[in-house]
Amino acid sequence: MAAGNNEDFDKKLDGEMDTLVESFTHIISSAKIQAKDTFTLAEEGYQIECQATTIVRSCETLLTMISDMKQSLLLNDTRSINSITQRHRDQAKVRIAETHGSFSMVRAEVDQMLSELQGALDASTYVR
Repeated sequence: MAAGNNEDFDKKLDGEMDTLVESFTHIISSAKIQAKDTFTLAEEGYQIECQATTIVRSCETLLTMISDMKQSLLLNDTRSINSITQRHRDQAKVRIAETHGSFSMVRAEVDQMLSELQGALDASTYVR
C-alpha cells in the first residue's frame, strides 16, 4: 500500500512540476520583444494571466502536498515518538532517583538532629 501511495505521490509531484515548467516557458516565450498588434498583445496578456493562474494553482497543490507529508511524518513516525518518550522517561527516572537520594539525606540529618535534641533534653537539668 505504501509503495502505491509513493507512486501516486511521485506522479502528482511530477505532474505539478511539469505544469510549472510549461507555464513559465509559455510566459517567457510570450515576453519576446516583437512588433505586435493590439489584438496579439491582448491575446498574449490573457494567456500570461492564465499561465500565472496555473502557476499559482500548482504552487498551492505543492504546498498542500508538503503539508500532507509533514502531517504524515508527525503522525506516523512512531519510532521517533517512542524514542523521545523513552528519553523523557529516563530523565524523569534520574530526577526521581536524585530526589529520593536528597530526601534520604535530609531525613538522616533530621533524625540525627532530633537524636541530639533528645539527648540534650534528657541531659538537661531544667526538665522535670
